[in-house]
Amino acid sequence: CAFAGITSGINATQDAIICGGTLNVEGDDGVDDGFQGYGTVIQRNFFHKIRRVVYGRKFFNSAIIRDNTVWNTCGAADNTPCFEIDGDPTNNLSKAIGNTVTGNLIEMTNYAYGIKIENSEKGYYLNTFFDSSAKSLAAYRLGYAALSNRIDEMYTSTGLAIIEDNSQYKNNIIFRIDP
Repeated sequence: CAFAGITSGINATQDAIICGGTLNVEGDDGVDDGFQGYGTVIQRNFFHKIRRVVYGRKFFNSAIIRDNTVWNTCGAADNTPCFEIDGDPTNNLSKAIGNTVTGNLIEMTNYAYGIKIENSEKGYYLNTFFDSSAKSLAAYRLGYAALSNRIDEMYTSTGLAIIEDNSQYKNNIIFRIDP
């Protein structure tokens, strides 16, 4: 599939895939209900003129996001990341657990962060980051309550920091894989 927005670069305003809302409700069909897509696979998509590619929220557990291409026409004016895994964006009571985000190509031209992980545990991350710019701060941003995640960094643009860690936890595991 291809997801195409209307505006380009830092002017992009459309999110492509939002999984779950902000309520601790499951299966009630409300727009703000949690996500019950255990085992969901989001793969082999192309994103063009998109702000946030995937936003995983309440009950975003055991999902696989792999082999997607995020073109350099995507981005955000603020620090909205390309991929955001935040199990509970409202009160930090639940977590996103056991997600895998691998094999994605993220062109960082118009992003501050490629992937933001917050209120999330036991995830696995291995991606490729190209074309960082002055706007790009880090490939990954570990936010509040990012716990026991593993990040295997494959490739980042020259000068792009791999991690910005604001997680308050020191048991995230980070490996660099040199070709």
